[in-house]
Amino acid sequence: MLSLVTEMNDTILDMVLNRKLDGGFISSPGEHPSLNEVFLKKEELILVGGTETLRENAEDILREAPLITFPPDSIFRRRFELLLSSQGCSYGNRMTIINSLAAMIVNIVSGLGYGYLPRSIVQPYIEKGVMKSYTMDDPYAMLDIVFVYRRDHVMSAAMRYFIEMLT
Repeated sequence: MLSLVTEMNDTILDMVLNRKLDGGFISSPGEHPSLNEVFLKKEELILVGGTETLRENAEDILREAPLITFPPDSIFRRRFELLLSSQGCSYGNRMTIINSLAAMIVNIVSGLGYGYLPRSIVQPYIEKGVMKSYTMDDPYAMLDIVFVYRRDHVMSAAMRYFIEMLT
């Protein structure tokens, strides 16, 4: 049987390490002695806003605009905080925290703030002309997306086949 769970990166990692999940899709935690990783793809995070927003450059957005992000245990949130810090920006009370990707997209498209989200998720909204992306020098934008599972996991035939399909 295959069960799917959507959770934050750290929660999935913890569930795999504590044997509550057989495996999970996450941003790579780097080498971990208890885990095997199967690389899936590189994902790029980009700064986005609604097309009706007034700000035109990324630096102004990072310095002054309302920001919309995930809770602190999200890899996207942690990368956003690293980006803000690298630009000398604090977010103080400008950050709205939303735990739903769909709600976050609605708020961004509505012009209520700017987000830092995976390009693969927001590209259709950009192409439809309801969302705009902002370019900047960003050392935190690229993530490795991997499937992780315990090295000592006793693998079923279904799990072995699933991993083969990933590779």
